[in-house]
Amino acid sequence: RVLFRSVAAAIEARDPELIDEKAALIADHLEAAGDLHAAFEWHMRAGSWSTHRDITGARMSWERAARVADRLPAGDVHRMTMRIAPRTLLCATIWRVSASLDNISFDELRRLTTAAGDKRSLAIGMTGLVQLMQFYGEYTEASRLASRHVELLDSIGDPELTVGLLMVPMIVKWSVGAVTEA
Repeated sequence: RVLFRSVAAAIEARDPELIDEKAALIADHLEAAGDLHAAFEWHMRAGSWSTHRDITGARMSWERAARVADRLPAGDVHRMTMRIAPRTLLCATIWRVSASLDNISFDELRRLTTAAGDKRSLAIGMTGLVQLMQFYGEYTEASRLASRHVELLDSIGDPELTVGLLMVPMIVKWSVGAVTEA
């Protein structure tokens, strides 16, 4: 464990300007050292860095972060938040990897966010699901989910979040001919 922590620290200290590019490697060493909180943060950082460079790589980092969060003890005060964060990003970006409709883990995100009372993360994740349904031509289901998505956004009452996410349900409604609703 000491060796893995030392290697992670050396990687971090060696090239500070490339730290984000090396985040996944640092995360791997911290995870091997058993430092789950730090490993989680570095996996999330690696995912963020990769988001617009390599979405598959970003998603792999978020999947690793989710597995790390799942390994935390049940009594850890940060466990629920840490379990939700990577799953939110995985659901939100699912449409970018042309995933199969069978590969959606949205139900798990919904279960976790409901237990935590985290409507914001649920709304962000739901955006990806609505968009994926439309991409696969599941227009009726996409339209139904878009309506639920808008209701969820309204219940949160965050204008910035609403403006950021509302385009997807609007496009879906437009696509199904519900122009007034769009």
